Amino acid sequence: MKLAGAIAKRVRIDDIRLVSSNLKRNVLSDEDIPKRVRLNNGFKVTHRFDAETKHIGVLVLFLVCGRPESGEGETDIFRIESSFSLDYRMSGDEPAGVEEVAAFAKVNGIYNAWPYWREYVQSTASRMGLPPLVLPVLSPGTIEKMVQADEERTATPEETKPEDAG
Repeated sequence: MKLAGAIAKRVRIDDIRLVSSNLKRNVLSDEDIPKRVRLNNGFKVTHRFDAETKHIGVLVLFLVCGRPESGEGETDIFRIESSFSLDYRMSGDEPAGVEEVAAFAKVNGIYNAWPYWREYVQSTASRMGLPPLVLPVLSPGTIEKMVQADEERTATPEETKPEDAG
């Protein structure tokens, strides 16, 4: 978080946009949707940095899928996956370290894209005829836990990609 904070003070966000989406409802009848659903979430962050123009491009892939809470079946009832592109511009003449930019991209990319993802999930679930899905508001502590869990997960040889989560 400290590494991300060093860059965050010098950055402005220029643009956020939805760049891809993939979704599926695996039940045909509304009666087949259980009353309680267990949600599985995932994310993946990639970035690029141009030191000359001081541009940071971040791509955040989010995933949420739902399974019956009762544990019956391992098939997703639904799956919503979307990518958001974020463009940032740095100010100042101070150079930015590779680790600082990577930390900034992961922490701020998630934090800045999350409200768009929450709205997308809620409105898309409604269009899919699913019960209301309201993802929680992210706090800095929550982001830190997500990033730490992701770093621990990717430190193991059996990396679970967002498209495999759930």
